[in-house]
Amino acid sequence: MRFVHSRLAAGLAALFVAPRAPATVAVTAQEWRNTSDAPIAQAVQAATPDEDQGLTGEWRAIAGSPCGNRVALDPAKALGPLAFVRCESSEDGCTALAPRQRIELRAGAEVVRLVRGTPMMAYARVLTVSDAPTPMAVNVVEPLGDAPVFAVATPLGRAACTFSSHVGTWGFALSTMPYAGQRGPMVLAWAPFDHPSNLTTAQVLLATWPGAPVWADAADVPTVAVANRVLFVQTWLGINGPLRGHEWGSTVRLFDPLAGKLAVPSSITARSPIALGSGAVALVKREERAVLGYIGPGGAVTVLRLPPARFEVSSLAVDRSGERDVLVWTERAAQSAWLYSASFVTPAAALRATKIAVVTDPHAPLVANGGEVLTLDPDGRARILRLSTGRSSWLSAPPTERFRRPLWIDEHEVWLQTDRGIVRLAR
Repeated sequence: MRFVHSRLAAGLAALFVAPRAPATVAVTAQEWRNTSDAPIAQAVQAATPDEDQGLTGEWRAIAGSPCGNRVALDPAKALGPLAFVRCESSEDGCTALAPRQRIELRAGAEVVRLVRGTPMMAYARVLTVSDAPTPMAVNVVEPLGDAPVFAVATPLGRAACTFSSHVGTWGFALSTMPYAGQRGPMVLAWAPFDHPSNLTTAQVLLATWPGAPVWADAADVPTVAVANRVLFVQTWLGINGPLRGHEWGSTVRLFDPLAGKLAVPSSITARSPIALGSGAVALVKREERAVLGYIGPGGAVTVLRLPPARFEVSSLAVDRSGERDVLVWTERAAQSAWLYSASFVTPAAALRATKIAVVTDPHAPLVANGGEVLTLDPDGRARILRLSTGRSSWLSAPPTERFRRPLWIDEHEVWLQTDRGIVRLAR
C-alpha cells in the first residue's frame, strides 16, 4: 500500500496531495537496472527502542530501506484489526470505519485480493501516539475483518519517500523509493507468505539521466503485482494524462525475488498488472491503444483480446473464486462502453469473450468475485452485475457518505471506499 511521507512542518494534509509531474523524457533500458547481482544480506536488523515511536510489540528494521522501515514480527498483536461501528444514519446492515482511525488505500488494480481463499486488503494506517514525537505510517496487509498478517512502519518525520505493500499467493512485497524530487534507488523487499517478517531486499535504480528526479505518481506508483515467484513492478516515468507521456507514462518490469534482480532487462509498455499464475494480465499497448494482454514470467507478451476497431480496454479485474479464474474487463469507444468476461485457461488458449452489459463509466474500477462485479456509476451509486445474466442492482451511499471506489463483494456484504474511510453494507 502506497503512503507518502513529508516533514511535519509541511502539514499532514500535504501527504494526500499529488505533486506535479516532471516533463516527459526519453528513457533507455539502462535507466532501470539492478545495482547488485545479489540481495542485500541481513535484511532484518534489530531496531533501537527510541526508533519505535510508541509502537507496541516487537519490530525490526529493514536493511537498505531509505525510509527507516521496520517490519512487525507479530502484526496481529502489534496492531489488531480495523474497528467498525454502526453508520451514523443507523441503517440496518451498514457499518463504517470507527472514528479516529486514519487510513489510506492504494490505487493499484487490486486493493483487496483473494489469497488462498481469503480476501486480503493492502492499505496504510496513520498512528498517532500521545508520547511519540511524530505519527507513524504503517502499511498493512490484513484479511478483511481480521487482524493483520503483515505490517511495515515508518515515522512520518523521515525524509520524504513513498512505500507500498502488496500481497499474493507466493508472499508479500514492499516497494520503497524517494519522492518528489529526491534522487536514489527504488528498494524492493519481499518475503514468503508463511514467513512475513523474513524480508530480503534489493536496490533497483530508476533514473540516471542528468538532473532528472525519481518520480512516483501519487495515485498508484510504484505498484507491485505478486505472482508465483515473480514481481511485476509498475512505475510512471513522467505523466501527461493516463495514456500519454513516456510510453503512456507507464512501464512494467519483471523482478525475480529468488535471484534478487530483474528477470528481464527491458520494460514492457503496459499498466494495471494483475498477478495471474506465474504471470500477470495487464492493459498492454498495441496499435496505439490498450488491449488485454498476458505478461509471462520471462517477459513474453501474449495478446488475449484485441477489441474491435475504435475500442480499447479501460478497466480490468480477476474473479479468483472458482475452479478457473475469470477475467472481467471494460472496452470503451467514444460513445459507448461494454463489460466483458471470459474464463482464463492458459495464455495460449483463445478467450471466449462474453458481452455482459453496457457500462456508464468505462474507467470506473472493477471488483469481481463469486460471479459478480462491483463498480460505480457516475451518479455515485454502487452497481452490482451478475455475470451469468447481466442483470444489475444498485446500492446508494448512506446520507453522510459518498462512494469513491469499490473494494470487495461476496455473498454476505460489499466493501466500498468513501470520502471518510470505508463502509460495509450487508446484502
